[in-house]
Order: sequence, then C-alpha cells, then structure tokens
Amino acid sequence: MSTGAGSGLAWGDAPLPQLAEAAVRQALERLQAPHAAAVLLYLTPDFAREAGAALKAAARAASCLNICGGLAAHPFTEREAVLDRPAAAALVLTALPSGPEGPRLTYSHRHPASPQHWHEAPRFGLECAPGPLWSQGRLQAGHQVDMALEGLTQARDISHGLQYLSPPLEITACDGLHLLQVGHSPALESLRRALPPELRERQPLHTLFALPPGGPGEAVAILESHADGSLTLASPLPQGSTLCWAARQPLAAEAELNRQLADLARQQPRPWFGLMHACIGRGPWFHGGEDANRAAWHRHFGDLPLLGAYGDGQIIPCPPGGARLVHNSVLTTLCGPAA
Repeated sequence: MSTGAGSGLAWGDAPLPQLAEAAVRQALERLQAPHAAAVLLYLTPDFAREAGAALKAAARAASCLNICGGLAAHPFTEREAVLDRPAAAALVLTALPSGPEGPRLTYSHRHPASPQHWHEAPRFGLECAPGPLWSQGRLQAGHQVDMALEGLTQARDISHGLQYLSPPLEITACDGLHLLQVGHSPALESLRRALPPELRERQPLHTLFALPPGGPGEAVAILESHADGSLTLASPLPQGSTLCWAARQPLAAEAELNRQLADLARQQPRPWFGLMHACIGRGPWFHGGEDANRAAWHRHFGDLPLLGAYGDGQIIPCPPGGARLVHNSVLTTLCGPAA
C-alpha cells in the first residue's frame, strides 16, 4: 500500500450518495489503498438535503470516520473540474504522520461569532455556502468545523489578483461609506483618471477597488457611483488617510497566481498534495469560462493531488496566531511531510 494522498471527483444529474462513494473510491484506487486515514470531502450545494446520506456513503467507502468538509461550489481536482452539476470531490490521505500541528483546516459559514473563535489558533480554509458542515464523519450543528493536520509542513500564499492603477492619493472628504473627494477632486473623477483609456467609458465597478495602506488584503469594494461624483464603498475609509485605486483583471490575476505557485514549489520541494480555496468571483466566469486556477496548478505541479473549490471567502492565518477572512482571492496551500 502506498502512503500519501489521492483525489477523486464524481458528478451526475442528481445529488445521489453514490457520487460521494465514487469520489472516495477513485482516490483510493489511485493510491492502491484499501482504506483512508483521513478524508476531505466537498459536496456541491445540490446536496443540502442529502449531505447525511452522502457522508455515510463516503465513510463506508473510506472505512474511516475522520471526514471533514462542507458544501462548496464548483469543486475541482488536479485532473478535472465540474460546473453546474451535482458533484462530490474527495482528497484521501492514507496516513497522517505524527508531529506538531500546523494551522488548522477550517470550513465556516458566515457568522458574527466566527472571527472571535479564530483567535484561538492559526487556521486556514474556506467560508462555505450556507448548509451542512461535517467533521469526524458526522454532520455538525455549528457554523464551523476544523481538522488538524499534524506532522505536515505547509507552504501557503494568497493571490488577491489586483493591479495597482495609481500612486497613493489622499482622501480629502468622506462621509461614512460615501467617498466624496480624493486629492481634492470628486472621487469618481479621480478613479476615472486612474483607469486605462479602454475602461473609462464602461467603468466595471465590481472589478475596481480602493486600497488603503494595508495593501491588497484590505481592498475595499466600490459598490456604486453617483451623479455628484461620489462613490459608495463597502467599508468606510478615514478622511486624511490614503488610498490607491486598483483593478482585478483576469490576466493580472492569472500571472500573479502563476508566480506564487512557482514560489511555493521552491518552498516545498517534496509536496504530497495541495488545497486551493478560491472566491467565486475568481472562478471560471472571471476567466471567460476556463478554470484558470486549476490550469495553473496543473502547469506547475502536474498530477500532484489537489482538492479545490469556490466559496464566499478565504480564511488565512495571521501571525503570530489566529486568522482573518479575505475575499476575491485564491488561497493555495501545499502540504508535505515534515523534514
């Protein structure tokens, strides 16, 4: 029996428990392993009412109760991706070596109490679609589940996919969420001046952001423009501080992710598997129908096992401990044996 990780993906016309069983069996067959030591399992939101039966089928196939996961959109592996069909995706580990625990793998629903709990320990993962969560082979009633990854080294990076459009500019007038003036000019005029010429007439606000000094991880979405030249932001920015205008564009986002994956390969020369937690806003529709994130993984790591999915937000560790939530990003974690 080989030791390591393997992935499986199964889809159909209905959310049947057999899909979860098939995904686990695929992974075990690729490893030539009779059972699993741990399973990460994603089910598409179609399984909201069938998650319990699917989880039991996966546990029987794996001969294992150490199963963790939740509902997630468009799951993918290193080989395949699924769009708009009921699907189950599994990453099977045949052994978890002993050793210190790294950041916990976390799946969470959006909930006001989540960030309070995240101060307890370093963690990473996905903010999932509303619906069932599971750990230890059982559906859980809470809004968060964790899985300890002991004895594994983790290399990680977060792709925000942002391209800077301007130098730092002073916020000279604002009122709560309403950004009135930047550099003593109407906020909309300041933004328009920063845009490339081809974008000035059709301002795609959902791809444009105000970046405070904290950098890409603190990007503030622009929700609406107004006839008086003001902009409504998703979060307030204080008067007298600075911002940079930025855009999220497919080619820039893809280039950034490729650079990061190349760097991760240097950091972790003997990986066992990878996890990719992405925002739905960075999904195939952002890249013209192609799952560019999975393609980038395959370009750098070939058939190294991968489990990925899309959700509402990405949970990233914050040194020296705890975690926070970011959006519109792709979080990649490369796991391997401790030296």
